[in-house]
Amino acid sequence: MIDFYRSVTVFDTETTNLYADQSEIVELATAKWSDEPGGWAISDRLFDARNGIPPAASAKNNIGPRLIRGKPFFDQSTRDVKEMMSWDTARWFVAHNVGYDREVLEHAWKRNECTAEARVCRDQSRWICTWRLSRQILSHDFNDIEYGLNYLRYLLDLDLPDDHAVHRAGADTLSCALLLEDLVKRGISSGLLVDSRDIGEQVHGLCWSHITIRSWPFGKHRGAQLEDIPDDYYAWALKNIPALDESNPAHDRDLSESVRAILEKRLMDA
Repeated sequence: MIDFYRSVTVFDTETTNLYADQSEIVELATAKWSDEPGGWAISDRLFDARNGIPPAASAKNNIGPRLIRGKPFFDQSTRDVKEMMSWDTARWFVAHNVGYDREVLEHAWKRNECTAEARVCRDQSRWICTWRLSRQILSHDFNDIEYGLNYLRYLLDLDLPDDHAVHRAGADTLSCALLLEDLVKRGISSGLLVDSRDIGEQVHGLCWSHITIRSWPFGKHRGAQLEDIPDDYYAWALKNIPALDESNPAHDRDLSESVRAILEKRLMDA
């Protein structure tokens, strides 16, 4: 397992906008395995935002204009960013809900004409998501709030100080690193992972395997079991809900696959 942790860069970004293509990165933190007590060494860096940071973003990440004023911009710090992330040497990049962070980084690299780095962000083979891994390994029926990093911290009683802050990149990166350790141990104990084989490849494969969705997340049937939703509603949903449309950026492949399996079973049983 230690070889796997040494091959990992755990990271988190804080940004100015929830829409990745419109956001600027105002904080980046990384966690890398250390043989010192505690296991993880945290690096953290702030960046100024050329278009400012709105109050809505500051209220979430506790980063206000005064905190970043005078800091270098991300586009002035690309060499340092690559060094922080061990961009050219890390085998795996790990984050909680990594899809957003990948997209944020991709747009940041593109704005700096760093096409090779942007290409890495599109290549799923180097990225691991602890949110997806949690859903694969934990025997827990997740609702909206329950995939949050801070919720999982308390659910699993991660070894963090009681006054550990949230929604700053350094703090969330440490939480994510400890969550990764916990999930790997649980995966081995449950037989989902085999410690005599390459842990990284197994974790990556499990992370991106199909997640079976059991409850419907939208509209009037929100919270209902997928198997209890009527055919006429599915007929409407397939035409109108972006999450079920493969051509839509909001497409949810796990939900789509879960719905497909249910509809195929109904056709076979008819």
